[in-house]
Amino acid sequence: MRLVSQLRGLPSSETKDIYGLGVRLELHTFEIQWANQESDPSETVSEIPQETKDTFKEVVQSIEAAGRQFAKQDKAI
Repeated sequence: MRLVSQLRGLPSSETKDIYGLGVRLELHTFEIQWANQESDPSETVSEIPQETKDTFKEVVQSIEAAGRQFAKQDKAI
């Protein structure tokens, strides 16, 4: 959950891929409700700092790696 909490407060855009990864990430947990393709209340997303893009990329890669690891298990659903 520490990894996911890094997304808290990151901007999102309903109309464009602001992180440049071609990935849609949507999380619904008890701690966070966040998606990178939803309308942002501020709606003033002009330029995303590289550090923010890197954080988003790391979270996406970690979730993908966890999914691959889970799929390799014998009892994967």
